[in-house]
Amino acid sequence: MACKGKLLINPVTGQNIKFIQTTKDTSGQLLEMESTFKAGSQQPIEHYHPYQHEDFKVLEGELQVKIGSERRTLRSGDSLHIPANQPHAMWNVSTAKAVVNWQVRPAMDTE
Repeated sequence: MACKGKLLINPVTGQNIKFIQTTKDTSGQLLEMESTFKAGSQQPIEHYHPYQHEDFKVLEGELQVKIGSERRTLRSGDSLHIPANQPHAMWNVSTAKAVVNWQVRPAMDTE
């Protein structure tokens, strides 16, 4: 069960997720997390969310992002909105960790 402050660690991808606001905290309106991507992570499989949109803000480092056929690099201070139903993937090819504020609306069962 997700709760504010809980940390999930994925030993395979090296991605960590810390819960900032959960479904319970926001009556289902928002799931907010801080995600840390290890340096040199691999590109994951693209995915999409049929009924949710996501907002990302890079707090530290940089990330590669693939949205449909477009690729771009997000750096510290950059933000990105991904609408519902848009295929995307995110990873860190740099030599330093990347930290991102990640918001999902509505929260649904993403936790």
